Amino acid sequence: MRVSARSRGFAAAVSTFALLAALVGSTRLTPVAAAYVATTGNAGNVYVAAGNFEAGALWVWGENTYGNAGTGTEGGSVASRTQVGTQTTWTAPASGDAHACALQTSGSLWCWGANAYGQNGQGDFGNWNRPNPTRVGTASWLNMAAGYDHSCAVRSDRTLWCWGGNSLSQLGQNSTSTRVNSPVQVGTATDWAFVEAGYMLTCGLRTGGELFCWGRTGSGQVGTGVSATWANPNPYVGSPARVGGTALYRTLAAGNSHVCAIRTNGTLYCWGYNGDGPLGQGDTGDESTPAQVGSATDWLAITAGLAHTCGIRGTGTAGALYCWGNNQYGEAGQAGGTDILNVTQVGSATAWRTVAGGFEYTCGTQTDRLPYCWGRGTAYQTGQGDTATRTSPTLISGLRARPLVTNDYSNTTFAIL
Repeated sequence: MRVSARSRGFAAAVSTFALLAALVGSTRLTPVAAAYVATTGNAGNVYVAAGNFEAGALWVWGENTYGNAGTGTEGGSVASRTQVGTQTTWTAPASGDAHACALQTSGSLWCWGANAYGQNGQGDFGNWNRPNPTRVGTASWLNMAAGYDHSCAVRSDRTLWCWGGNSLSQLGQNSTSTRVNSPVQVGTATDWAFVEAGYMLTCGLRTGGELFCWGRTGSGQVGTGVSATWANPNPYVGSPARVGGTALYRTLAAGNSHVCAIRTNGTLYCWGYNGDGPLGQGDTGDESTPAQVGSATDWLAITAGLAHTCGIRGTGTAGALYCWGNNQYGEAGQAGGTDILNVTQVGSATAWRTVAGGFEYTCGTQTDRLPYCWGRGTAYQTGQGDTATRTSPTLISGLRARPLVTNDYSNTTFAIL
């Protein structure tokens, strides 16, 4: 019997090629001028980000239950593209379960939507929903991520800060205080390059390519060999823990309960929950340490949805698209509604540049900047103006998009145009 992913508490995670920009100048990493992935999310939201996060106006469609679309209203869904405010300096957006955040070219960080856990970073819990973007402090930031009920971001001095829900130490404070309503620093390191957030889980890359994760690890998603036991049914790792030994990575994506990352040699590794096959191992057994996905060495981009995974393989700036895992609503790009346990190509196109996995749906763009979405559409998140389910990539007409962005628990879509 399939257990609802939402009822299992699956949540957001992200994989982004934007990380490569943060790693430029590192002597240990070679940035790839290739497919860029920007995923970050909430169960009803999809964001479309500019290529290489070029600045522009921010547009949205999809779920808006808690004001997470940022349009000044709460409730229901945004059925057609709607601009968020009037600014034209937005760069990188991120979507959590019921909140969202985005950066502007000035380095300022803004959040909106649900705030019951302080995930808006405003120093309070009382104003539960903020339907308009509100600035988080006065610091300058490089990149950020929105998880299920928490947010994290890297400051311009490359220190890492998190805030929001902390019931399983997803804020990296080695504690389980219920919630934190303003940014708190994670450790003392000053070489963070990129951060990604999932369901009560956070992972980050250092400028040298070292990968760290912390927080919830019941299915082994922290990647250090720790998972649930009868004696400890809900384990967590309280502070950043190195993943993969001495291996170096260039990008990563966090889904609800699984994580995938591309190493500097182009190989792909996944770990964590595998009940629907999102680890691409041909089975449904969980993995508590990184497990290689096939033998390919040409992975360009990776994204992790609720319980499915997609990636792009190729050379240069584009390649073929592959998906696997949960396919109940066609989110893996295949008809039939059955889970895909092995890495499977989606269509025959070899011009995919970006891909983003959300809550039971997926979006991507090709080299001509034409955007496509597929999977579950109950909150208008696929950009078609209806709530139909689509089992293969479907063009969103009338739009030349930069990369689409969503996350494992998101049904809201944002676009920078």
